[in-house]
This record gives sequence, structure tokens and C-alpha cells, in this order.
Amino acid sequence: MYATLLSLLLCGSLLFQGTPRPARGERIPASRPSESKGLFDRVVAVGASVTAGFGNGLPLGKAFGAALVKAKARPYTVPGGEMMFLAPRRLGKRNMDLALKRDPTLLLAVDYLFWFAYGTRSPEKRKRLFEEGLEQCARFQGPIILGDIPDMRGASPKMLPPTAIPSPKELAAFNDRLRKWAENRPNVLLVPLAAWTRRMRGGGMVLPVGKDGGSKRFGPETLLQWDRLHPSRFGAYALVGEIVEFLRGSRWSEKAKKDLDLALEDYLPRARKRKDGAGHDKKVRPPASRPGGRKGAPSLP
Repeated sequence: MYATLLSLLLCGSLLFQGTPRPARGERIPASRPSESKGLFDRVVAVGASVTAGFGNGLPLGKAFGAALVKAKARPYTVPGGEMMFLAPRRLGKRNMDLALKRDPTLLLAVDYLFWFAYGTRSPEKRKRLFEEGLEQCARFQGPIILGDIPDMRGASPKMLPPTAIPSPKELAAFNDRLRKWAENRPNVLLVPLAAWTRRMRGGGMVLPVGKDGGSKRFGPETLLQWDRLHPSRFGAYALVGEIVEFLRGSRWSEKAKKDLDLALEDYLPRARKRKDGAGHDKKVRPPASRPGGRKGAPSLP
């Protein structure tokens, strides 16, 4: 336990170097969209622990790459997302800096805003921090996929203490603010991460199991890890499958269809058979420096 704490603090201290907090009122420079016409030419995934593949060994960019059969390059996942809970302001800026340096044609930021809304702090501080998260997202003027904020009540308190979870009223306010923010930004595609998460944690998902039209209900025990917070390996593939299907029916469908030519019934069965690393979820012990954890744990800025 203490070794885990020491390693997390050491990683966190290294990540903080060279990421000064912007001065109050400082204008954050925006990144112009790439001139490339291919939406999936350079996909960059940036976010929190789901994006990082925490516990399942499958970064979201890699899972998304399984659906891109004609893309020119494999998606890249910005490292360090699993540490976002330590300092969302600092690491959020650092990770966005790294993402924009890749000159993405598409920014996959499904859970990027999670720790800008969660964390053991007052509602007023959460509200201000959430605005800073939106400012970071606004830096990229090209296509960006953002997820709304899910309700993670019921997750293991060893990983997510109740004090770090916004109230239902706060969550509703965050998502209302996010929807209004995205309305006049045609480069932003807002996906219903909250609804998908609710299905994964509740009754499960009915997903295709083959090309013959067969389907099967997969419950939380298959889609989630033990903490009911992070997706399993198959859960990550299922989540990407939902993103792909959402893209097909979105205003970006014309841009997407030339590269996303796999139907969900083709993608998921193939994804389950992929030999792309560890075949099973890793057994990850809860970090001692979890947000709002024992006395002496790092505070959240």
C-alpha cells in the first residue's frame, strides 16, 4: 500500500514539472484544426483513467483503432490520464498541450472533463474548475468528441470516496452547462457517456455476438472492473462500439463513413478475439493516494 503511494507521488511530481498554472485572466492560446481532410488521419485520445486504460491495459485510442480499418495512422493516447485525479488543473493543461502537439485531426476526449467535475472540494470550487476544463477543450478548434459527466454513485469507496462525488443537482448543472457550451461549437460532438455508463452499471448492454443477427445481454460483471468505476477490457471495446454507432448517426456521418465501415456486429466479435496485449484485466489494487483517502493523502487543487 505504502509502495503504491510512493510510486504515485513520484510519478505525480514528475508530471507536474514544467506545467505552471496559467495566471488569472491569462488567455489560453487556441490550436487551429489540422489542414488534413481525413477525420481519422491523426486521432489523439486525451482524458482520464478510462482513456488511459486503467486496470484493463487497453488505452481508449487503441480500442478505437480497432474500428478504423482504413485510417492512415493508429490513434495515439496521451499518457498520464490515470493521474488526473491528483491535479486536474495542472495535468489537464499538460495533457492537452501534449495532445495538441500531435496536430490531431480528431481529439477523442470522452472522459477528459471527469476530474474537472469530480473531486473532494466545495461545489463552488468544482464549478470554477469545470469552467477551466471547458477552456482547455476550447483551445482545439478542430473536431473533438467530448463525453458528458456520468453519475458514479455506488462505485467502490476505495477508489472513489463519496465526498469526491458531486450531488445529482451539481451533475445536472454540469451537463446543462456542457450542452449549452457545445451548442454553438460545430467542431464539438457531445456523446452521452452518462447514459452509456448508466447502462453498463445497471441492466447491462444488449450487444451483437455475430453477423447472424444474434445478440446477448452483457451485465456489469462483464463490462466493468471490480470497482464499478472503470470498464473492463471488453467494456472498453463496448464503449468504443457505442461511440462508433453514435458517429454513424451524427452530423459527422459523411466524414466518418469512409473509415468507419465496420458495423457494430462486425466490430465487437472481432474485438473480443483481438490479441493486442494482456488478454485479461489487470488486478489493480486501489491506490493509497486515492482522492479524499486517508489522512495525509495529496490534496486536490
